[in-house]
Amino acid sequence: MKPSTSSNPHYTKLEDLETYYGGEKYKFKPQFNFTPYNNAREEEEDGDEEQVLINQYNEEEEDEVEDILPNNLPYTNFPLKKLKGKANSGKISEENKRKRRLENVYNYYKEKGIYCISLSKVLNLISVAFVVIITVIMTNCINYAKVKPKSSLSEAWNHKCHESPLLIFTLTCIGLIWAIQCLMLIYEIRDNLEIYHFYTKVLGIPEEDISTIHWDKIPQKLDVYNVANRILKRENYLIALFNQDLLDFSLPFSNKTLFTSTLEWNIKFIIYSTFFDSRGSLFKGVLKPEERLNWAKSLRLKFQFMGLINLIFGPIIVIYFTIFAFMRYFDEYYRNPKLIGIRQYTLLAKWRFREFNELPHYFENRINSSYPLARDYISHFPNHITTIIVKFVSFILGSIASILGIVALVHPELALEFDLTPERSIIYFVGIFATILAVCRGMIPEEEHTIDPENCLNDLVEKLHYMPRAWIEKLHSDRVRREFSVLFSYKVVHLIEEIYGILFTPIILWIRLPNSSEKLVDFLKENTSHVEGMGYHCSLALFDVRRHAAPLDPSSPHPTSYHLSKKGKMEKSLLYFKQMYPEWIPQDPAGSLYIHQVFDLTKSQMNTMYQSTTSEHMAEEHTGYRSDDQLNLSHQLSSYQEKAGVGLGVMGLMNLMFENQLQR
Repeated sequence: MKPSTSSNPHYTKLEDLETYYGGEKYKFKPQFNFTPYNNAREEEEDGDEEQVLINQYNEEEEDEVEDILPNNLPYTNFPLKKLKGKANSGKISEENKRKRRLENVYNYYKEKGIYCISLSKVLNLISVAFVVIITVIMTNCINYAKVKPKSSLSEAWNHKCHESPLLIFTLTCIGLIWAIQCLMLIYEIRDNLEIYHFYTKVLGIPEEDISTIHWDKIPQKLDVYNVANRILKRENYLIALFNQDLLDFSLPFSNKTLFTSTLEWNIKFIIYSTFFDSRGSLFKGVLKPEERLNWAKSLRLKFQFMGLINLIFGPIIVIYFTIFAFMRYFDEYYRNPKLIGIRQYTLLAKWRFREFNELPHYFENRINSSYPLARDYISHFPNHITTIIVKFVSFILGSIASILGIVALVHPELALEFDLTPERSIIYFVGIFATILAVCRGMIPEEEHTIDPENCLNDLVEKLHYMPRAWIEKLHSDRVRREFSVLFSYKVVHLIEEIYGILFTPIILWIRLPNSSEKLVDFLKENTSHVEGMGYHCSLALFDVRRHAAPLDPSSPHPTSYHLSKKGKMEKSLLYFKQMYPEWIPQDPAGSLYIHQVFDLTKSQMNTMYQSTTSEHMAEEHTGYRSDDQLNLSHQLSSYQEKAGVGLGVMGLMNLMFENQLQR
């Protein structure tokens, strides 16, 4: 039994939509209805609740498969292995496997083909084995008291290191885990071979073209919206949770927020395993008000349990990660010390930047294209005091290094045999000074650099789709620079936080996150909608503009603040999705109305800008003077006209959303 949509107030009457949004009457035909779960549950008939859920489950399974993977798609009829078991369970298992293929097809594309996938996983396993072996050798098999000049490794080798019972037990456990990973890799390669044949024989895409073909051409027989929403079914909920700031990652003894890859893995594991089944579908019990406290208690206990697990294994993970990071980055930073000043976005920033239904490879491309702009923006705020000090240090150390270098050239024997300090030769100090000089020179800004942070950040925002309300009209300020620097931190700082963050993960899991349990359950219940043929999804990712978007007409009634997405996240996601897929038409009329009204409103603003620019141009002809505002308007107008998509640039769309956010 599916939830009834007969009394659903959402997207059933076009007249209501036109009254709600105002403006021109756009003609759209609704292609599907989706209903907030709470409204649907009220209309379910009384009876055996368990049987109702079972029937609902089976019907959703059939609808989702028929809608997401239509029968005319070649891959639908690709061979399946026969599954043993009862008829009903076998049917469900086949359908589950059939639906997972779509995700496997995308992951195959994202990882660039079977050769890259297999090679990467094999080398990762070898890397893990290498780190374990080298750690055992360095900590157990070398007697450092015997490591002296003119001695050999055989003399310092501890030949009894393998006799330690604790070491044998540890290596046995690690070896079993490693062997299991090898077996899993074999099965993954076998599954990837099927996808390889699908790409090469069914789609006609050779392996060498995987890295250059656009994803849009692969699912062209499917609706791109359904594909993205299906693949990102669980991740859309996480994007919404980060947007609503429902997860507290602050340390108990300070206001500092700490979100590392270890904590990210724990969050995904806890939320996915608590609220979603193996198919990635939300458990129906989460949506029942009477079970709210039980789900919150279960989530709270799982947070605390994982906190205990991280507390037990944390020290081991810290040792492994430290050794791995040292081996991975030491040579890189030693050969190029300027890399110490390289910045990157934090994990928390990436979750805040990501849009609903944005596939991972599109998000990575967007973020990677923003790095030059982000570094350029940071460089617009030089610290003149630091620059003066760094130039002085560079002069002193450079002078000393030059003198030592000349001595080494004139008398090469002195470079190795003459000690400036006990047991420290000239070559040693030349290497140290050269490293410090490279770091200092990397901190000195270019003198011909033009200071214009406002325009630079405007270009950056166009890529990131992120601008807090407090930043508006303050893009040039140092306050905005400091806030952005928190999101765009030094890579070295990021590595250090990853290491000590492993030790603080149990604290956050045990103390902070359990307090958010009831809020998380309430959010899932209030922001889940049922879509015919697709099942239950995050309503924000469904682009439910009537429920989550502030109307463009200020006189229209606003949704409750509880349901509004923060910082215009849902609105920007809708507009960005339309720009990425120009041929896509929203399947509900409200989304189409919203996009067209944005287009009309932005076009009206552009006409106003054009008229203002024209009038100032006429004034310029008489006075010979052209204001900075006029130059900015002309630049923005020309940039809008150069944009593709729905006829206007992402920057124009986002500025509209920012203005809309101010009204909230």
